[in-house]
Amino acid sequence: LLLSHRSRYNSPTTEVVFLAVSDDPAWIKENLGKHKDVQFGWEYSQGKVADTDMPGFDMCLLAACNHSVHTYGTFGLWGSLFAGGDVIAATGTNADANTEEDQIYKRAAMDSWVYLDVRDVINIREVTYIQ
Repeated sequence: LLLSHRSRYNSPTTEVVFLAVSDDPAWIKENLGKHKDVQFGWEYSQGKVADTDMPGFDMCLLAACNHSVHTYGTFGLWGSLFAGGDVIAATGTNADANTEEDQIYKRAAMDSWVYLDVRDVINIREVTYIQ
């Protein structure tokens, strides 16, 4: 999701840094670590933030961002809401049913949000919700 839409933010004159946070840092390091424009939240906290305080630290990092890309879960949703700016959000993370998040996105239909249906990862498509 992040990697396929980085061109929305990068241009010949601007190169952004993508900041990744997760409750599974090993997974994001393995899957996103090869990209030079991706950095990880825990790299800024090592030796400075207790493990028990990491969720709060990660939320503060997300809230300080200009824009957001998130997959699923209320943590990323709240981080995107706190940050403001443009948001790319995944819908259809449950192939069998609409999730509560899908319903929230449909009802809110926020202007600065782009919704991507990820049910078919080969054919990710943008979804438009109208209020």
